[in-house]
Amino acid sequence: DVTGKETEDEIYEQVRDELQDALDNAEGRPVAVRLILKGACPAHAKLQIDREHWVQEYRSLATGIGGAGIWLEKVSIKTKPSVSTDEALSRDDGTAYLLRALQQIEIDDTDLDDLIHELSSLRQKLPAEILGGEEPYDPANPQLIKDAVADIKEYLINRLLSTEQGQ
Repeated sequence: DVTGKETEDEIYEQVRDELQDALDNAEGRPVAVRLILKGACPAHAKLQIDREHWVQEYRSLATGIGGAGIWLEKVSIKTKPSVSTDEALSRDDGTAYLLRALQQIEIDDTDLDDLIHELSSLRQKLPAEILGGEEPYDPANPQLIKDAVADIKEYLINRLLSTEQGQ
């Protein structure tokens, strides 16, 4: 739980301490860890914006602490902004106006069909390794497009709220 942590560095230090504790308590046995960062904190926006960077930082940290003795199986960043979106929406200012506009962004079925049609030519140009394998990527997959729109909305809202907090 990273509730109230002001900076990414504070969270990093907490993770380092907890990984070290897990390794110390393992009494020489290998340790497998699922790291889940959760809680409302001012560092939320920066963690979300640089998500991949922080996932790699935590993986590197685990390797540095325990070498082959600790395996970071999964990293999930499920933090929330310390300023709630509802609180920001209730105000009557430019930030609230932009937040309302962002929340209204949706992709309807007609737009989705048009986009899938446009992306089908891109799909034909992708190498087989991308389209198949363990984690296939199909740019014309409707769920993938909807998920991307949701991720973009979340990213923009986080950026807006982090600007609001002066980060």
